[in-house]
Amino acid sequence: MFVKIIILFVAVTAIIYILYQNGICSFSSKKALLFIGKNNISQKNLSAVFKACTGYIRRVLILNKDCEYTFTFDCNLENGEIKAVMRNCRKQELFTLTPENNNITLMLDSGKYYLSVECYKAYGNYKFSWK
Repeated sequence: MFVKIIILFVAVTAIIYILYQNGICSFSSKKALLFIGKNNISQKNLSAVFKACTGYIRRVLILNKDCEYTFTFDCNLENGEIKAVMRNCRKQELFTLTPENNNITLMLDSGKYYLSVECYKAYGNYKFSWK
């Protein structure tokens, strides 16, 4: 019985990891009074509404062509701190967006990129988009 539980746990973990690496699901570690997130990858935007949120949401973005991309991080914060950090496939930081510095345009190659939205005692909402 114990061996079956271990095998099931490993299988479920492997499936979730495969979904994460293909940009289908995200990993998060947060505590909040309220957090409602919306991931609309087909329309190239991620958004959330939150209250007293501390933690992070990480996901893989797969960019399909080599071109110039514009990333925008629109935030409406009542309190706290929030930032969006983009890393390349080698996990090297490419840029950080904050409510004060909320957009950037740069040339990127096709491939996997890692987005992390990190907040500390934040109240409000955000929308991260790219085109």
